[in-house]
Amino acid sequence: MIEDWWWKNYASHKSKMGKVYKVKHQAWYLSGYLSGEGFERYYFSKGLVFPGWIGFSQWIKKEFGAYPKREKLVELGRMKKEEREEHALFGIYLWELGKQKRDKG
Repeated sequence: MIEDWWWKNYASHKSKMGKVYKVKHQAWYLSGYLSGEGFERYYFSKGLVFPGWIGFSQWIKKEFGAYPKREKLVELGRMKKEEREEHALFGIYLWELGKQKRDKG
């Protein structure tokens, strides 16, 4: 089952993937999902790991030159919101977001 695979690889039950009941639509659905490049295909699952994980990952890439490791995202995803906000890197990211909003306003 895809749910079992998803749990093994992402430690999440929120795959947001539904069953495709019509056989002729399976190839169309799969090719559409897989045709995205990089993070584009993950926008369908933006709440998969934790709210804001895409923006956080893009910020890490901008600041440090590489996307965060899957293990780090899983670690942050397993934390409660309050714990995640106290995490050093995620806290700095939230501070940067707030600073950008204050500078614009």
